[in-house]
Amino acid sequence: MVRLNKIDGQALVTGSLPYSEWPLDFLVDYVVYVHHGYLRQTFTTLRDHIENFVAEHPQKYTYSDELLQQFMKLQGTLPDFMKQQEELIFPYVKQVSRAYQSKESFAGLLTRTLRKPVERVLSQEHQLVTTVLQRLRELTNNYNLPGTASNHQTAVFMKLHELDNDLAQHLYLENKIVLPRLLAIESELNKQ
Repeated sequence: MVRLNKIDGQALVTGSLPYSEWPLDFLVDYVVYVHHGYLRQTFTTLRDHIENFVAEHPQKYTYSDELLQQFMKLQGTLPDFMKQQEELIFPYVKQVSRAYQSKESFAGLLTRTLRKPVERVLSQEHQLVTTVLQRLRELTNNYNLPGTASNHQTAVFMKLHELDNDLAQHLYLENKIVLPRLLAIESELNKQ
């Protein structure tokens, strides 16, 4: 039986995978290949679906314009955040983690000389995502479809809910596993 943990509203994150036991370098690769990959693949097609939905039902679904605007905030911001993570933050996480694991004598120097503003950057990104997800949930009544939902509305709500779940898991991994472990390693290395 799969155990699910409720994360930030309606989204669910599976508890059956031992994320906290994974090495940090593997975990950040997982975030990049699974979650960043999903977002890159999903953004364009989902934007097209939402734009078509808005164009076809402007009077029937009065919230549709704002739905598109909120989605566009994510699409306009997240690719830059993902690039920053992939080019700056995650290489730093990997380097510090590997140096710590192999007990390199220079490991403490990494945190003093290469330290990235990981906590601040992730916090800014996650605040934006959380705010937009909350607004999408409000606009869609937590992705619950009315009895009169069209096939198009059903498809848009289902894809938005899928996006919400993916982003919730993505945030969970970064906030609850990657960041605390990185901060603990940095703290220990700075004591040396």
